[in-house]
Amino acid sequence: MRNYISFIAISSFFVCGFFNPAHGGSWDQWYTGSLLSPSGALFHKGDIAIEPYFSIQLSSVYFDNTGGRQNAGSHSQRILNNTLYKYAITDNLSIQTIPEIALRQSDGTHRHTGLSLGDMPVDAVLRFLDIRHGILHPAFNLFMGVGFPTGQYDRLRSASFATGSGTYVARFALTEQSAYRLTARHELRIRMWLNLRQPLDRVRTNDLSSYGSQSSHVIVGMTAEAGVSGELALTRQFVLAFDIARDFSASSVVCADTTDFQNPARRLPPSVSWNIAPAIEYNWSSRFGIIMGFSATVAGRNAAATMVPQFAFNAFF
Repeated sequence: MRNYISFIAISSFFVCGFFNPAHGGSWDQWYTGSLLSPSGALFHKGDIAIEPYFSIQLSSVYFDNTGGRQNAGSHSQRILNNTLYKYAITDNLSIQTIPEIALRQSDGTHRHTGLSLGDMPVDAVLRFLDIRHGILHPAFNLFMGVGFPTGQYDRLRSASFATGSGTYVARFALTEQSAYRLTARHELRIRMWLNLRQPLDRVRTNDLSSYGSQSSHVIVGMTAEAGVSGELALTRQFVLAFDIARDFSASSVVCADTTDFQNPARRLPPSVSWNIAPAIEYNWSSRFGIIMGFSATVAGRNAAATMVPQFAFNAFF
């Protein structure tokens, strides 16, 4: 956890030390938002945001326990749709959900072409410091929510077809956003975030699952992510975006069809990965835009090396 806090603190120092905040924020510049960074609460009560993402997740390599790249022995592919739905309850409080649907999955041997729903997250987003009020230039948002176990996690044809965790998950996040005037016509928007995901219950699995091949009880480990993104405005419409994020998953404990967690059958190793996501945005108004790019895992331990081309359409009403 200290590594994540240090990551955010160093990034904040760099940004605040080397750029001058733009007066009034970025109200004249149009943004869609980068591929990985979370967006904060909407600004006006009654506003609605909808942002459908379409992506192809490709992987044939993984990082072993020492960080070395290894051939996975098969080429996996997933075609996904993630759509953000957000509604502004007040000028500073919004509620959102981001359901995920797997449209097509393949692990090189098996193929699944039907729709598979992932876990369903629901978050409340509170902007508790606002750039518009002149208190601080950055805007800060607090996310609190729950992930509902609606995804498939056991009785699978292939372990790579899992779309859920099998347990309710407490969701927390803190984000910061600020805009900086570089020249008269060019701005840089910076976002930083830290999120935590804590499973709330043990998972009972049957047959092949994302946690192994046998029936078992599982204590699922916590996950976390810290990241920073930059969006450089070339024109009012065109923006270059870049994210870098560090993901961590704690060890999960698997017990073979028993509740004896003092003597687990096996312990899944913790995983760490570093991901980057370059993209380009085009915004034809302050309410409508598109973004296209990819995310890629560039380093890690006990993690798949994925390449994920992505496309999204962003709309505010």
